[in-house]
Amino acid sequence: MIGRRNFLQAAGASAFAASLAGCGGGNGGGSSDSIKIGLLAPLRNIAMGRSYEQAGKLLQQQVNDDGGLLGNDLELAIEDPEYTASVAREKYRELVLREEVDAAFGIIGSESMQVIFDEIADNQQIFITSGTGDVEFSQRINEDPDRYKYIFRSHQAGVTQGLNLAQMHANLAEAEDISSVGLLQEDISGYAANGEVFRDNIPDGVSVDVDQKFSAGTEDYRPLLNEAENAGVDFVWTWTSQTGATLINQWSRQEPDFGLGGIVIAASDPNFGNDVEGAESFLGMTPGNVATYTPTETTTQFQEQHMEMFDELPPFYTGYTTYDAIYTWIEAVREAGTTNEDDVISVLEEQEFDGVQGTIDYLGTDEDADMDDPQFPHDPRDGEGYVVPPGYQWQTVDGEPTQVITYPEGEADGSYQWPSWIDR
Repeated sequence: MIGRRNFLQAAGASAFAASLAGCGGGNGGGSSDSIKIGLLAPLRNIAMGRSYEQAGKLLQQQVNDDGGLLGNDLELAIEDPEYTASVAREKYRELVLREEVDAAFGIIGSESMQVIFDEIADNQQIFITSGTGDVEFSQRINEDPDRYKYIFRSHQAGVTQGLNLAQMHANLAEAEDISSVGLLQEDISGYAANGEVFRDNIPDGVSVDVDQKFSAGTEDYRPLLNEAENAGVDFVWTWTSQTGATLINQWSRQEPDFGLGGIVIAASDPNFGNDVEGAESFLGMTPGNVATYTPTETTTQFQEQHMEMFDELPPFYTGYTTYDAIYTWIEAVREAGTTNEDDVISVLEEQEFDGVQGTIDYLGTDEDADMDDPQFPHDPRDGEGYVVPPGYQWQTVDGEPTQVITYPEGEADGSYQWPSWIDR
């Protein structure tokens, strides 16, 4: 393998140099008395990207207020990879070549991660993604650990999320006598494994009477809602990314005789209940965290300090996953006493960290998981005492829309409530 500096020189002299010509830097160059990290914060003009950025800036301030990292100031370079693979590649190269960061974090979308995956390995520098769930990346780490050992994920893979969603579904089906469901899944790669493992774990006695995929960017869900209503389902589970609020609005206006739940990533926003008509009664699950779920003391401290610094709670689940990505690297650097990749990787693989999602225990590269036991290489360990994504329902509590935790059972603050228009 070539060393990092040699890689930078070679890349800068060839294709990378061409791609960077005329590009401006992120947040300025580093100094000899600093350690510099890079953050790919997509779509910083909306809550999702703002959440990445705020998590990074909060950690930077916390570290520097505490005397820095290994006696050095911590610098932060931020680039916006948008939601586009080609832009993600360009912005990652800017962090590596122009900013010369010591480690990098962030990004969202499997397609964006795919285009930089091999470049991370070539660079031989740690990258912890906080927004991609494709299990293919974990499989590649397992198959070629020497090459891909630098890549970690600070939240669960889509398969693991799907299994947790299936367990929440099984609990709900038993408690609420649900015998017929509909499945509506956005047709994007990030949800493929999630939906597959969910389908494989439908409880006995529950029939799937509608199973449809819809294109990304769908704005009119009424035909799908009508199909589910005509089929007489008790509940509809959905996986949506950018237009989930539209689905919830149209469901509540139509008032069909079925509940609605699943993964609508925007519903993790603590302001979603005020901003979206019909948010009340939507049952959600999210990677990362939501404002009312505090599995560790670090979670509470993060939320309090976030409110103090930005006058708002983390506006998206990606704030929690990004904080854990950077925080665990910082703690590993402190434990190792160096930013040397091999030393830091050893700590990341061997230590447990008190993160904001729970106890973060990155699994080793030898973990060979399957769909029935989704514990994947360089993902956080799943399960009680570690990381379990929160299930929640938007309900009105003391007159205010609130994310009431309903899953896991040991952390639940309440139970599922059917929409007001359904008599059960």
